[in-house]
Amino acid sequence: MYIYLYVYIHLCMYLPISLVSPESHYLFKMKRPCVASGTADGVKRFMGKRAHVTASGMASVLEEVRQSGLPEAFSRRTQYRVRQELATTDTDYGPLIAVVKLPLKGTSSDSNNIIHMDLHVQAPLPMLLTACKQGPFATMLGEALARKSANRAQPWNLVLYSDEVTPGNALKPDNRRKIQCVYWSFLELGAAALCHTESWFLIAAVRSSLVTRLDGGMSHLFKVLMPLFFGTSHHLTNSGMSLLLHGQHHVLHAKLGVMVSDEAALKAVLQAKGAAGMKPCVCCMNVVSKSSQLHVHDASNYLEPMTSLDVNKWIPQTDESVMHILQKLKTADRDETREQLAQMEKILGFNHCIHNVIHVPEFLPMTIVMWDWMHIYLVNGIFNHEIGILMKALRAQKAGWELLNDYMALWTWPRATGSAATLCDGKRAKSHIEANSFKVSASEGLSACPVLAKYLHDVVTGALPDAVILAVTSARMLCAVIRLLQMINRNVAVQPVELRAAIISHLRCYQDAYGTDGWVPKHHYSLHLPKMLADHGTLISCFTHERKHKVIKRYTQYHENTTALEKGIIEEITMHHLHGLDESSPSQGLVSPVAAPAKLDAFMRVHQPEAGTVRSANAFLRSGCTFSREDVVAVMTSQGLVVGEVCFFASVDDEVLVCISVWEHQGATSDRSARYRVQADPRLFDASCLREALIYSRALDEVTVIWP
Repeated sequence: MYIYLYVYIHLCMYLPISLVSPESHYLFKMKRPCVASGTADGVKRFMGKRAHVTASGMASVLEEVRQSGLPEAFSRRTQYRVRQELATTDTDYGPLIAVVKLPLKGTSSDSNNIIHMDLHVQAPLPMLLTACKQGPFATMLGEALARKSANRAQPWNLVLYSDEVTPGNALKPDNRRKIQCVYWSFLELGAAALCHTESWFLIAAVRSSLVTRLDGGMSHLFKVLMPLFFGTSHHLTNSGMSLLLHGQHHVLHAKLGVMVSDEAALKAVLQAKGAAGMKPCVCCMNVVSKSSQLHVHDASNYLEPMTSLDVNKWIPQTDESVMHILQKLKTADRDETREQLAQMEKILGFNHCIHNVIHVPEFLPMTIVMWDWMHIYLVNGIFNHEIGILMKALRAQKAGWELLNDYMALWTWPRATGSAATLCDGKRAKSHIEANSFKVSASEGLSACPVLAKYLHDVVTGALPDAVILAVTSARMLCAVIRLLQMINRNVAVQPVELRAAIISHLRCYQDAYGTDGWVPKHHYSLHLPKMLADHGTLISCFTHERKHKVIKRYTQYHENTTALEKGIIEEITMHHLHGLDESSPSQGLVSPVAAPAKLDAFMRVHQPEAGTVRSANAFLRSGCTFSREDVVAVMTSQGLVVGEVCFFASVDDEVLVCISVWEHQGATSDRSARYRVQADPRLFDASCLREALIYSRALDEVTVIWP
C-alpha cells in the first residue's frame, strides 16, 4: 500500500492525467484504496515516508486518493507513455509540442563546427486551440473578444516576455540548469486576467549554456521562435486562427505588440549595449552615460547625460533608425577592421549580429518595447536604493529601522497580500544596514510601501535638517509613483501626463536631496514609462511571471541529468498548464467553494426563501484582487463607500454575496487614510461591490485604514 501511495503521489504532483486521455484509458480504471486502520497510526505511517513530499503536498494527494482511488497503472514507464501521448497530440494547426532547429556553435575546442540541435517547444497556436477547450479559459477569452474584436484591420497585441530562471542553488559555481524562458499572452485579455499565471503560455525553456552557444544568443532564439507565430503556413496577423469558444466560431488576428522585460533581457534580445554601455538606453539616440563625459565635450549640445530630466531634449530611437544602425554595422563588418567595428558598436549602442531578431519583419523593436516597472522600482531598484539611504539618514534622527519596525508591527495586511510587519526586525534591519539598501523582495516592497509612506507622514516630523526633509519628501513622492503604477495594474485609469508629472517631481526632488552621485540607469528608464503607457494603454509588471517561474523551478529542481532536459520540461509544463486551465478561472467568483455549513445555509434561506444551492468560501476573486474572510474591505454602495470586516462569502444559486460588519466613519486622518469605529452591524452586499482590501491598524474599537 505504501509503495502504491508513494508512486501515486509522484504521479499526482507531476502528471495531471485528467487532461491527457479519455476516460476509457487504463490510467482511469480506478480501484478503491484500502483505508489505514487507526487515524494516528495511519498518519504516522505516511509521515515516515522514504521520499520527500511536503506535508501540504502529502495531505492534498491523500485527499485525492480518498476521493478518486488509485489508478491501476502508474509506473514511470506509464507516466512517460501518457506524457508522450500529450506531446504528439495533433491539432488543426499542428502538434502541441513542435521541434525547431537550433544551430549551436561547437565547444571551445571546436567553435567553428555548427551542431543543429532539436529543441522541443510548446507550439503557440495548437496550445491556444487546446486551451480554448477548457471552459474557464474559453469564457475569459470570449469575454475579451466581446470587448474588442481581433480582426485583420484591428488585430490584438501579442505580448512576449523572457527571463532567466535559476533552479536549485543559485550560488552554485556551475549551475547547468539555468533556464532561459520565453512566455507569451495577449494584451487585450486585460489587467485582471494577465495577473494570473494561467494567462501566460510558455513557448520555450532552454538552458542558458545552450543559448550562449547561439550566434546572437537570445536574439537568435527569438528569431527561431518567431515563425511559430508568423510562419508561411499559419500567420497570426495575415490569416489569423480559427477558434471555437463554447460553440461559437471566432477568428483571431494578432500582431506582435509588446516585448516586456527587464533591462538585461531586453538588452540580450535586441543585441544592445545596455546599461553598462556608452549609450545606456536603447530607446534614446542622444542620451549617454554620465561616466563617459561625452556630453561635456559636445560643442553641438546634441548629447544629453543620463541624469537629464528634460525629456524634450531626448531624441527617441525609431524602428527605422535602429534598422539604419544595423545596416551601418553590417557595412562596417564587411569593410572595416574588427577593432573599428567594435568602436562603432560602442558609439551606436548596438552589436552587429546577422541573426538579430530585429531583422524579422514582424519584430518592430521601438514600437513594441516596454520596460517592466517592477524591476525598475522594486528589484534592486529605485525603491530599494532610496529607502536604504533615507533610513541611514533617519537613524541619526532617532527614526531609523528600530522605530520603523515598531510602527510596522501596528498594522495588519490583507491575507492575500502578505504581511510586511517583520521586514524591519533585528535580522532584516541588519541586512538593510549592511547593504545600505532596503533588501526586500518585490512583493514585500509593494506591501510595505503604503505603511512606509504613512510612517514618513505621521512619525518623521518635527525639526529636521533641510537635507533630511528633502530626502523624506523625495521618498514620499516615490511612494506616490508606485501607488500610480499599482493603480494601472488594477485597471484604474491613470493618464500618462499624471504619471509623467509624478515621476519627474520625484526625480527632481531626488536630485535636490542627493545630487546625481547615486543616479542609476533605472532612474532614466522610469521616465520612459509614461510614453509606454500612452502607446500601449497599460503597463505590464512581471509579478505574475515571477510566480510562474516557480512552476519551472518545480520541474527542473531535481534534474541532475540534463540530457533532453528541454523536452522533458516543456512536456511537463504543458501538462501542468492545461490542468491549471481546467481547474481555475482567471475571472471572478468564489475561491474553492464548498457546500455551506448548516447554520449558514439556514441563515441564507431565511433571507432568501427561494434559494436553491448555497455554497460558501473563505475568499472571493474580483478584477485580479483576492478578498478573504476577516479582511477589512471597502465596499461601494448606493449610499457611498463603506468600510468593515468580512464575515463570510456565500453564493445563492448564481448570486455571490458577502457579509460585512460595517464600521462607523470617524473622519479622515490624511489624504490617504481614515479612522473608523468598530461596531457589530452585519450587512449583506453583492460581492461585485467590493472595491479594495485595506491595510489597517486597530487600537481597541478604533481602526485606522490606509487607502490604496
